[in-house]
Amino acid sequence: MSKDTQTTVFEADLFNDIFSCISNSLLALEVHFGLDGAHEKVIGPDAQDDQFFRKTRTWETLSQGIDYALNGIEPPDGESMSVPGNLRDILHLASTDSRQPSPNWWMVVDMADGRFALDEGDPVSLPKVALLAKVDVRTVRNAISAGELVALKPEEHGLLSKEIQLDNASVRRWLQSRRGFKPTVQRSLDGITLDQVQTPAQFGAFMTEQGKRLAKSQQSSAPATHRHSLLTPEAIQLLEAGVFDLPLSVAFPLADLYQLERKAFIQCVMRVFFAEELAAL
Repeated sequence: MSKDTQTTVFEADLFNDIFSCISNSLLALEVHFGLDGAHEKVIGPDAQDDQFFRKTRTWETLSQGIDYALNGIEPPDGESMSVPGNLRDILHLASTDSRQPSPNWWMVVDMADGRFALDEGDPVSLPKVALLAKVDVRTVRNAISAGELVALKPEEHGLLSKEIQLDNASVRRWLQSRRGFKPTVQRSLDGITLDQVQTPAQFGAFMTEQGKRLAKSQQSSAPATHRHSLLTPEAIQLLEAGVFDLPLSVAFPLADLYQLERKAFIQCVMRVFFAEELAAL
């Protein structure tokens, strides 16, 4: 069975599971709260057919949640921040004493949480990095031991979670080498300027689009990288993945390379990747 087929089967199982849970929960609401007709209003006249349910807001929210968590596709409204919370609400509402959603649904929630933290430039917990990379926790721990991932010290970063938190830049860099990881697909950035870029994901998407525009106008495959010794193809690839792994001295040559205004570019880099240092200035 191919990976695409496995993913399709996995998603179908998730929807079959939640459909059954929600149906059961709505029947319980009718009995305990006297909400007559609630089941038919959401599930439809045939409790065995989910076609009516597929047209509801609930189905849309669940579909967008899976797309974002598993496939990295942002919701149409771009409000990725609300995805984990919306999923949690539905899963809690779909839970009764006799029937609870599959643990796989909570895995989807954790993946959505981890992806949002990654895209926003925040620390990502070790278990969620494993989920995003589609590897076991031991693999992530080995990467920490090998220095490929940087574990943060809670007392130095004000972290409250009991889970090990990993540095965002190191996670983004490491995930680029993992076959199972699917980067987030940013919605169109048409009209977005450098001063509006706020996160590593937006930065990477902006630079990718700028590179494509330059390549199209110059009829080349990518911006030239010969103007500075550190601007290698590998460095450009990481940059367009939202990882600024270069000294600040490269910022102006990089701005020139991408034909961006120097001051606006370095302000963007500082805002997105060096917020603490910028705040101290």
